[in-house]
Amino acid sequence: MSITSNKFCWMGVVMLAAVGGTAQAGVSLDRTRLIITGKDSSASANLTNTSPDIPFLAQSWVEDSKGNKITSPLVVLPPLQRINGGQKGWRGSPKLMVLTSCRRIGKACFI
Repeated sequence: MSITSNKFCWMGVVMLAAVGGTAQAGVSLDRTRLIITGKDSSASANLTNTSPDIPFLAQSWVEDSKGNKITSPLVVLPPLQRINGGQKGWRGSPKLMVLTSCRRIGKACFI
């Protein structure tokens, strides 16, 4: 391989790496954590699609401190939500599940 073709090959790799790493986000959150105490029955977070015309899907779940997904006693509803351009959505937790869990352990629940 000649030096010129080797240079063009490396230039192509660098350009692909620079262009391929871009990402666009269109959903903004009003908070990143929800705290539910024993006296609260639920908690919610507001999501806003900042794009005026592109819809986005927002997926939510609950994890423990080690990053493992939790399926009970806390649950996020809806787990997958479409938010159209310029609209707002919300993430919450069901009242009975969180209320039972927080009162049983007697502490605050963090989502």
